[in-house]
Amino acid sequence: MLPCVIDACQIGGWVYRGIVPWNKGDGSRPVRGWFRRQCEYIVTASAGPLPQEPDGESIFAMGFFTIPTIQSAARCHLTEKPESLTDLMIGIKSEWKTILDPFMGSGTTGVSSLRLGRKFIGIELSREYFDIACKRIEAASKAQPLLFEEGVNGG
Repeated sequence: MLPCVIDACQIGGWVYRGIVPWNKGDGSRPVRGWFRRQCEYIVTASAGPLPQEPDGESIFAMGFFTIPTIQSAARCHLTEKPESLTDLMIGIKSEWKTILDPFMGSGTTGVSSLRLGRKFIGIELSREYFDIACKRIEAASKAQPLLFEEGVNGG
């Protein structure tokens, strides 16, 4: 799916910035006689150029993350990411004011966006997971009310 996601970003007018590997550690899914599913790839893109800081104080983030996966019994979604991972990804640049997650799943990116004071746009095809994501984000927003809008055609 990685090439398809990269192509979709570029077709959508985003500037493809690369991938960041996420090493899930020993909790990853083994595959008998083949490689462990120990790594996932986070596609990064921006809506336009990335500002370069002329003073030379730019941060240089890690080129990969090693964060354990969420145990199966604690997940709301099959491919749920740990909040510590999305916190790190979103927190890299303070000038990122709006975060887009086109595969919202159970809303982990939305929860992290809220916690870090960012606006969040989430897209989810499954009504079941959309509802789960809304509940998780709403529970994380105790201090402020949120407005959820459904997309065209009730999705």
